Amino acid sequence: MQGGPSPVAPVVIPPGGGGDPNEPIFQQGVDSSKLYENWESFPTIASLDITNGGPYITVNMDSASFITNDGVDGPKSIEFNYDVAADPIIESNFSIGTADHFIATFWYKPSGNYHGKIWANSELSGNHRYMLERTNSGGDYLNDIANGLLCWWNSSGTSQTSEAPDFTTNGVGWYHDDPTGPNGVGALFKQNKNFPVIDSDVMFTDGSVFHRLTTRFRRGTNVAGGQDIECWLDGIKIMEYLGSNGARCESGKIWGRTWSGSTTFTQQMGGPRSIPQPDPGRNRRDAVRLWVKT
Repeated sequence: MQGGPSPVAPVVIPPGGGGDPNEPIFQQGVDSSKLYENWESFPTIASLDITNGGPYITVNMDSASFITNDGVDGPKSIEFNYDVAADPIIESNFSIGTADHFIATFWYKPSGNYHGKIWANSELSGNHRYMLERTNSGGDYLNDIANGLLCWWNSSGTSQTSEAPDFTTNGVGWYHDDPTGPNGVGALFKQNKNFPVIDSDVMFTDGSVFHRLTTRFRRGTNVAGGQDIECWLDGIKIMEYLGSNGARCESGKIWGRTWSGSTTFTQQMGGPRSIPQPDPGRNRRDAVRLWVKT
């Protein structure tokens, strides 16, 4: 099942923010869109669900609503309300064929002090799941940073191979939740570039505008530890983990998705407000795209 009203969007959203020329920007008629959603074709939240003719499986959507005057691609966006106990999920599958990568791009606008899951994607088997969260470097995640053997850079650009980054504790976190990994747990990927040019926690604290997050997952050398994760926030690169590059300190240490036998994945928008602690808040999202650069 392909999610969204159409695999091809009618508009191309231009770069913004810092304008890094290396950020992947979808080009209509050139790149391959696997899922795109701007919510404009749905009259109600209930119409999203497959049981009502929609393209998605939805769970706990009573706290979700459409905002009709605050969108990025068109006037509409979707808002998840965590002021009440809710774990809203919008789920569908997408396939990337024989591509060695896929890219997730969406726009996000916060309100309140939400911590928890925002996005997840995994193989159909449930392995190699990446979860996007507003998270921190302590508590439940401290061991995942150490066990993941990640390579960090400090604010002056000096590599640190064995200590946590000297960044703020909160921020964008891609957590690779994989029991098949070398430590049986997973690894946490956080900002390791361009701080203090941008503090990635601005995505969750600045509700005056929508923020664009773009993440590229690449299978790299297609062997354990040789995967790549790159992430841009508002046009500024905030993560660069290149496990496939033998010249870098994280070479062979980025245990990610190899997908040698699986090219169909499950995506979930939303999720529990459970990590690290339930906090109230709302968030909006729009112009959600999963795609492959060709």
